Amino acid sequence: MEKEEEKYTKNASMPSDLKYLNRKRILQMIRNEQVVSVNDISEATKISRPTVKKAIQSFEEKGLLVSIGKGSSTSTGGKRPELYAFYCEEVILCIYLEKECIHFTILNMKNERIWEKEVSFCYGDTFEKFQHILKNNIYLILEEAEISYESLYGISLAMEGFIDRNIGIVRFCALAPEWGRNIPIKAWLEELFPKQVIIVENLVRIAGSSLLLEEEYRNKRMVVIYTEAGISACYIDREVFTGRNALIGEIGHMTIDYSDEEVCSCGSRGCFERMVSESRIQKKLKENPKKLSCSTMKQWIESDNLIRHLFEEADKGDKLAKEIVSYLAEMFSLMLKNVAINFDPEIIVIQGKYAYAGEYFKTELKEARKKARFFPEETASKLYYDMRPLRELQKLGGYQELAEMFFENPELYEGNTAE
Repeated sequence: MEKEEEKYTKNASMPSDLKYLNRKRILQMIRNEQVVSVNDISEATKISRPTVKKAIQSFEEKGLLVSIGKGSSTSTGGKRPELYAFYCEEVILCIYLEKECIHFTILNMKNERIWEKEVSFCYGDTFEKFQHILKNNIYLILEEAEISYESLYGISLAMEGFIDRNIGIVRFCALAPEWGRNIPIKAWLEELFPKQVIIVENLVRIAGSSLLLEEEYRNKRMVVIYTEAGISACYIDREVFTGRNALIGEIGHMTIDYSDEEVCSCGSRGCFERMVSESRIQKKLKENPKKLSCSTMKQWIESDNLIRHLFEEADKGDKLAKEIVSYLAEMFSLMLKNVAINFDPEIIVIQGKYAYAGEYFKTELKEARKKARFFPEETASKLYYDMRPLRELQKLGGYQELAEMFFENPELYEGNTAE
């Protein structure tokens, strides 16, 4: 019989479910610690020592942990405890398509980087050339990192564009529109790696997934907004939403001002991403040459980091910078109002260039959001600014997606041969 905490009542989980949940908790603790003993696990999880011992035996058989020797005796003496550490030979490969290169990262199941490489690539080349470069470099990187084919658990491929994640079809690749539409990249990768898990996903949704590694964001209803040349969002409620046509989260094409003259790449006018783009900021800076001549922004108007400098100068009190930042805050408030109406998230996280928003922008945005009076201020979505680079977010998101699949596999938690 199991001990008291593992008994079940009529309305509780069945024993097999309880064993599964207990073993998940045990393995999670082992993964998060450098070394642990049976006592450490039992005290932290409130799971009985016999149950912990059985789980450890099972995980040793499955190659998920190893004994690393004996610990120190307690102050009262006694038998020295056996110490265990998480160990897994399987690895994850995260691939991210950047503007002029392909970035590869190999991670182990503790989210530690094993190997990293960047390969130059011109996306004006054919899709067949891309396939050749990608395939050769995957094999080369595995060889360089001394990773066997069998040890590769899965591959995450992230890129800009519209992607149907469920079937792995790239509806449109923003980096290479010449490749056409409905590209079956996942099927092609599965032919090369039939034993591996393959994920092909929009880079913004992969970046948004990275937040699920952090306790404060788990089980929260979230919108993660990535702001670069274009603006997209990732909608999360325990899982990342994709949408029937892979269009969910394309908030950059939300219409903010129908009277705006600029035509967006989508064919519409007044799209949010055009209203807050760097080109729009430059245009507004140049509208009044006299104001610009007296502004500290004149030295930054052609900068690659224009948005960041705009926030900095507004915080320093530059009048023109403050005017434009106030305008940007108004545009963001309109977008966030629409997001709140159609999704009502608890948390909104801004990544990319607008993650560097200064205090003046944050204050102006807070005031602008108050204009939606029907939406209670005390329960409005909390705003966070995540300044980590996209390359880092892509790596973390790819790990999160594949590691979750690996550790959710019920076979990991089944009984060992002795049970």
